Amino acid sequence: MGCIKSILNQSFRDFELIIINDGSAEKYNALLDRVARMDARIFICNQKNAGVSVARNYGVEVSKGMYIAFVDADDVVHHQYLEQALDVLEKNNVEYVVGANLEVFSNKADYAKENALKPMDEAVPKIYEGSALIDLIPCFVAVSCIIRFLNGGYINRGTHARLLKADVAKKTLFPEGVAMGEDIIWNQYVLKLCSRVAIVENIWYYYIKNELSSVHRYRENAVDVAQMTGVSLFESVKDVMNDGVYRAFCETVISQIREIVFLVYLTNAKNVDPFWKKQRFFCGLKKKYPWKYITWRYAKLGNMHDKVLFFLYWSNLYFLAAYIRDKLHR
Repeated sequence: MGCIKSILNQSFRDFELIIINDGSAEKYNALLDRVARMDARIFICNQKNAGVSVARNYGVEVSKGMYIAFVDADDVVHHQYLEQALDVLEKNNVEYVVGANLEVFSNKADYAKENALKPMDEAVPKIYEGSALIDLIPCFVAVSCIIRFLNGGYINRGTHARLLKADVAKKTLFPEGVAMGEDIIWNQYVLKLCSRVAIVENIWYYYIKNELSSVHRYRENAVDVAQMTGVSLFESVKDVMNDGVYRAFCETVISQIREIVFLVYLTNAKNVDPFWKKQRFFCGLKKKYPWKYITWRYAKLGNMHDKVLFFLYWSNLYFLAAYIRDKLHR
């Protein structure tokens, strides 16, 4: 309820709040009915469990407003979020405005709720247009390129703290076949449809970090999920693949390898394959897409950390190094 209350507390009042019930258990139906009666601006849309991309696309489809923002059910937004974002968007003639995000662990959620009600300084945007939009792409792809501010906030690679013109949102749906990183991919297509984008350092969004969220859960099909995400990401940026974009892409898909190593092969007790079999599997990954796209170009463009990572990866020593590190730290 903290999320819904933070939205209803917005200083800007003229909006509709579309809540997508993505196949929740029946016991929550009564709660949703009570929520719908809280405010005439609330609309409940029900669908069978189909995942976050389908839910967001459904919300975009039924929306009637001129602008669209996305908020995840666990999080909290600042009460001036919509007012300031709309002000920046209209005064600067941009299609897309992106504010700062702040991570807060779930046991500190009250901190987020308190700060969300405090007055905020006027938003001062930085405008990106023309070729500068391509320079912005790595910031929405790779962790090392994320824009960070002195106030502790940062520009999230997904959908947090954003306001987007509805006509752009309706042309750029989330990829429904992608189970992880769908919002990163979505951002690339959004940027291509925008002529001007504004970045603001004001913290509009409090991401309540929960270790049990879908981002952190183990997946049986982790390899297939990572492969689909990587291939889809490549398709979204291949026509703007300058050195900066290429390096950001490679960093992201190599991080998938690291996640597969630890979630599937080192910390998963169900996987009892012998070491040699796991090593052979990882040696074969670099022959498949998207990891096949990682070439010596990445090593040439990267820093020393990137060069070492690339050496371990292409010399088939990555899994062995991860395996030894894991044993030493246990």
